Amino acid sequence: MKIEKALFINNIKDLQSSLSYDRLYYGHEFCEYLLPSEDELKRVLDFVIKNNLPFTFVTPTIGNDKINLLEKLIGITIEKADLLNKFEMVVNDFGVLSLIRQKNISNPVIAAGRLMTKQKRDPRIKYISSLSESAKKYYMSFSLDSLSNLDFIRDFNIKRFELDNVLQGISRQSKITSSLYVPYCYISTTKLCYMAQTDKEERYLRKKCKCSAECINYDVYMKNDKMKRDLYLKGNTIFYANDVLPENMNNSFIDRIVNNEKLFK
Repeated sequence: MKIEKALFINNIKDLQSSLSYDRLYYGHEFCEYLLPSEDELKRVLDFVIKNNLPFTFVTPTIGNDKINLLEKLIGITIEKADLLNKFEMVVNDFGVLSLIRQKNISNPVIAAGRLMTKQKRDPRIKYISSLSESAKKYYMSFSLDSLSNLDFIRDFNIKRFELDNVLQGISRQSKITSSLYVPYCYISTTKLCYMAQTDKEERYLRKKCKCSAECINYDVYMKNDKMKRDLYLKGNTIFYANDVLPENMNNSFIDRIVNNEKLFK
């Protein structure tokens, strides 16, 4: 199986770097307040169309504050869908999935994002001793891949899964093709932003509203002996790094590696 190589960027300053890859991912998974502006998205679309570069638009979990913006951004991509090469859209919110179905949007290939696939991502899993074979398989599997969910997957026209490179490995049930994100594996995300007021003396945890996007200026390194791995914080989301590719990628129906190293500076 040929492995496609994709680059995930959040900043249009990194567009040129994508030309050495087979596909560009652009957008954000974890915070609606980091969605691109309409102008930024149009510039990205013009770039990928000019270079005939396969394109994936990544959308986050969404609330009432930004749903109108996301609808506009989706509309902009749909308007140019016929010009886009192998256009895909990553969805991380069941409401957005329903919105796409309601609008009868069929142009892009729909991929279930990392927030929807529900892998077990705790890095400590790898170090649990004396697991039975059934327990190991449980921790390596993920709920959306269950054969009992096939009707749901068909109903919403999901054609691809976006997966983390979890330390314990991946076990599959369905044969839906998947993308593997390397090196940063997300552990947990929250509605409370730790980076709030980072540039001010008075700091407090803030729900994701009235956001000044302070997080784009900071990469936070954390260490916790109980986690057994170094941890990285970007905005409202915690990650660990794993750049060792699994040996069974073909058996896991993985045909794409998504380089997300530009998540951090």
